[in-house]
Amino acid sequence: EDKRQVLLPTEAAPVKAEPRVSIPKKPPETVDMEYFRKLARKSSVDISDCCKVLTVLLGRQDEYKDFKSQFSFLSGEGIIPENIKEGCKPSRPVRRGEAAYMFCRALDIRGGVIMTVLGVSQRYAIREMTYERMMYRGQADNLLTGNELVFMMTRAADRLASKRESKKSEGKKSRGTGGEKPRAPVATKDAAPKGPGVISAEYGGWSEYRYDGYKNDDNNSAVPDLIEYVNSLDVRFWLKAILRIPQESADKNVHYFYMRLKELFVSSYPNDKEWKNKNNVPIVEYAYGVLDLHPVWVQAGRQYVKVGRGIAYGDLNDGAQLFLSTRDWKLKTFAAHTLPHQPNIDSSVPGWRAGSDRSFYGIEASYHGVRGHSLYSYLLVQRDESDEEPPDDTQNYRYNSEYMGFGAYGEVIKRLHYSAEIIKETGSSYISPTTEKAGVDAWGGLFELAYDADVRGHPRFSSRYAFGTGDKNRWSVTDTVWGNTSKIDRNFLYFGYLPTGFALAPRLSNLHFMRNSITIAPFETIRPLKRLTVEAAHYLYYKDKPSGDIYDSQAFLEKPYVGQEIDVELIWQVLSDLNFTFQYGNFFPGRAYGPPRDEYEQYLSFSAALSF
Repeated sequence: EDKRQVLLPTEAAPVKAEPRVSIPKKPPETVDMEYFRKLARKSSVDISDCCKVLTVLLGRQDEYKDFKSQFSFLSGEGIIPENIKEGCKPSRPVRRGEAAYMFCRALDIRGGVIMTVLGVSQRYAIREMTYERMMYRGQADNLLTGNELVFMMTRAADRLASKRESKKSEGKKSRGTGGEKPRAPVATKDAAPKGPGVISAEYGGWSEYRYDGYKNDDNNSAVPDLIEYVNSLDVRFWLKAILRIPQESADKNVHYFYMRLKELFVSSYPNDKEWKNKNNVPIVEYAYGVLDLHPVWVQAGRQYVKVGRGIAYGDLNDGAQLFLSTRDWKLKTFAAHTLPHQPNIDSSVPGWRAGSDRSFYGIEASYHGVRGHSLYSYLLVQRDESDEEPPDDTQNYRYNSEYMGFGAYGEVIKRLHYSAEIIKETGSSYISPTTEKAGVDAWGGLFELAYDADVRGHPRFSSRYAFGTGDKNRWSVTDTVWGNTSKIDRNFLYFGYLPTGFALAPRLSNLHFMRNSITIAPFETIRPLKRLTVEAAHYLYYKDKPSGDIYDSQAFLEKPYVGQEIDVELIWQVLSDLNFTFQYGNFFPGRAYGPPRDEYEQYLSFSAALSF
């Protein structure tokens, strides 16, 4: 669950590339299409461009033909932000947040819960435009390009046309033909930065209630479950401070600092029935700075660091990363360290709950020169300096490892995607229960095919196979004690994350599994339900070494077949800032488990999240 929380969306995610847009083939006769072709090639637009586009969009280009009349008309309609109105010149550049605000006002977009309550602001307008797929995600104070403005107009025109058809069938006039008046202007406090070298800020967060229920976690209904259910309230708040470079400067790079705080309240049964603050005080989950020296980037602080698919290593740690990007190549190198008081993955180490002392060093290179395909390779070194408290002279717990990974992903044919990664692990561990050293020789891998069908519901069919080698004489796949007892340690021990099912959720150690799934949006033609997706998945689990244990110690019999699982997940994005998630998993134990095997392990989860 902690890994899933780390992977929750963050506002600091990379910005997607701009879409390539096309000019409508059959525009109104009064629209100057040559102007729009030139507009699409502009690196940044000004307020006169936005006024002309919005006037055309609303069908009033014949009435208001110059900037002054267009600006006056749009201001009177409450479309121009307050921070632009005073002393505005036609050449004033427009930022993405300002453009989003104007389009939201022009299209009378009501928005989600927060925008309905607080009114339109540039930050919430960006979210709504992204949700409606009329803008691509990015920073609100970045300058708007001509390409994106034409894209916004094209999508907005489609929305208005659809709205006119709907209202025409109801015998009502649409706003684009001079019918309804927009809502009264709502003053926004989002002011565009003025002056050279100033710092602007973006902020937000979310609150999520979650229920997790467990049944028969030991596959035996006669034994009470350690935990029957957990209620949690997770609150996050993020802040992003951006150093703005003057528009006239030759340096167009963006430098910023990002911080995210986390507060978690938990109640569980039968252990802690009362709500408790898990961390006592808000913890600093993320805190890092980015120095943009294009084509080189430096990112340092508390951040999520990974290599490849995030299996060998993918975690929230303190460290620094260096990125280099060219047309066909990308290079990344990093050094990171476990967080203070982060529990040790090896729970047999005395004092393991107090923290671990592990360092990670890595380098990754990827090649994107072949259209539709990408190749990558990485080298990761993990060094363990964890101490024992109290010291144990009878057992050495140090685990040092290296990982070499090779991977590829791309498109075989249209709509058929593939991805693959193979990982070789070497290093050293210690034999249980001695101080004698053993060599590590392990493998892990992931192979996946996915097909996106171009039919109603846009179903995705996916098949995934993954494996991690194991030891035939090991009882614990993470611990030194009850771990390896031979001179060669073949257990694949990793420091990342790979989803392996809701109910069983085993680690990829001494395990092979096959996952087949289908994801579909069954109600995409019904507006309230068009963002509802359903996924059904089936898992098959087998041991790599039948005589060895997997992560679930209940599978102790020397049989290869671990079992199978059926998972269902429903995600409903109700509004741009409100979503519900339902998850259910049922694991059917196989011959590797002792009797009774007919008592299934089940997992049930529901969550509701509100972004602000």
